[in-house]
Amino acid sequence: MNKYFNIQAEVVVNGLMKFRGLSRDKALELWTKSKTRQLIQEEYKMEHISGARCYDELLMEIENDPYWMKGQFD
Repeated sequence: MNKYFNIQAEVVVNGLMKFRGLSRDKALELWTKSKTRQLIQEEYKMEHISGARCYDELLMEIENDPYWMKGQFD
């Protein structure tokens, strides 16, 4: 896996554990199965996106927020 994608994953998983109280396994499973990760890492290959942005987008996905994946990614 790309080193930038690993950094994104680390930030997201740690955020889910710290702020959502998930276990490492549950947090990793949520991230790896998410549409957010699929779009950012697999489909669009956005290495330049911060882990914090990935975390925010994942939360929007979970909450069915209409602004999910709508912001600029420049």
